[in-house]
Amino acid sequence: MSRICKRCREELSRLPPGAELPGELSAHLQACPACRGWREQDAAAWAALGALSEPVPPAGLAPRIVEAAEAARRRGRVGPLLKLAAAAAALAGALAGAWLGSGLFPPPGPEPARAPEELFAEMFDAAPDRALDLPVLEDAASGRVP
Repeated sequence: MSRICKRCREELSRLPPGAELPGELSAHLQACPACRGWREQDAAAWAALGALSEPVPPAGLAPRIVEAAEAARRRGRVGPLLKLAAAAAALAGALAGAWLGSGLFPPPGPEPARAPEELFAEMFDAAPDRALDLPVLEDAASGRVP
């Protein structure tokens, strides 16, 4: 990924979905199919998250938990019950995360070929990203910085 594409995606990440794009971002998106695809995937992920409904616990779950906890307390088994509840919650969270993650983010395709000078510049650049905070100047037709 080129520096320009990386900066474009960082700027797009800061904007809310559907926001109006500044001129340089709009010009880059018109010239760069990879960033357009990234933006479409980002919008699809936000749409999928917005379409999720709030989970509804089974009827009577809270009273059953309180009753089981009180019974365990009377028997002196609070520790094992809490460990079991924590393990069940961790497993449920891991399964929900795996399920959500599997559908939202398809595996990435091959990265487009880059020019050797671009790879060299990225490997040996001494300034960290956004260190200079200069405006992006780019020729929209070629995608190269003048």
